[in-house]
Amino acid sequence: KFLLLVSSILLLCGFDVEHYFTNFTPTYTMTKISYGVFMLIQFFYMLRCLQININEIKNARKLEVELAQNRIAIAISQIQPHFLYNSLTAIKQLCVIDPGRAEQAVGDFAGFLRENLDSLSSSSLISFQKELNHIKNYLALEQLRFGCRLKVHYDIEISDFHLPSLAIQPLVENAVRYGVTKKSEGGTITISTKNTRAGILIKVADDGAGFDMYHKKEDGRSHIGIENVKNRLKAQCNGELTLESQLGKGTVVTILIKKNDGSS
Repeated sequence: KFLLLVSSILLLCGFDVEHYFTNFTPTYTMTKISYGVFMLIQFFYMLRCLQININEIKNARKLEVELAQNRIAIAISQIQPHFLYNSLTAIKQLCVIDPGRAEQAVGDFAGFLRENLDSLSSSSLISFQKELNHIKNYLALEQLRFGCRLKVHYDIEISDFHLPSLAIQPLVENAVRYGVTKKSEGGTITISTKNTRAGILIKVADDGAGFDMYHKKEDGRSHIGIENVKNRLKAQCNGELTLESQLGKGTVVTILIKKNDGSS
């Protein structure tokens, strides 16, 4: 726009010079009219651009509010009364039979609560290592309750990247609540990361109960949390989330964080 304005001024000056030497008034008059029309068009164009910018600002603020609400909703959903009660009950029992392990469990419990509270005020990306520590605190508490029925395997090839807070932990919780613990013999949750050409690949897989993806079933499973994670990944680091599940075989949730979009 600046170049167009400068060009028009130089064009007008050129016609003024011609008019000075030729005294050809009609050309000078037509130039003035043309320039006036041009400036009028530019004025309306700038108004249009201003309106677009205002709309973009409004949409950005709306998205920011939605992301903040999603973070709060997820964080609150993680602090569930039954989970707190079960964790504290298990710690209480350990205080009698294994004080050393009880001390470790208290540390895990405090770390879990701290990370959830931190997520309420966190609007920026966090390190994967920080998210992984939160996951480990959560799983340590669940293993107090389920014992050998809940097995965990880590296959971490890369950890030097960033992602939204509470992007993986809710997926792990779903794997515990609706996957392995739905089987009497339990199962294994596998958390893995890999660096690929497309970007950083994160997987949360379980060999638990699974579900039929093409048949909606009222089994208490919450897909709202997954949708919130999916939306935050897309908005904050251009990440993608996909889910695959087979009834009786388990569930795999895959996150792709594209290169140069949230990875460090």
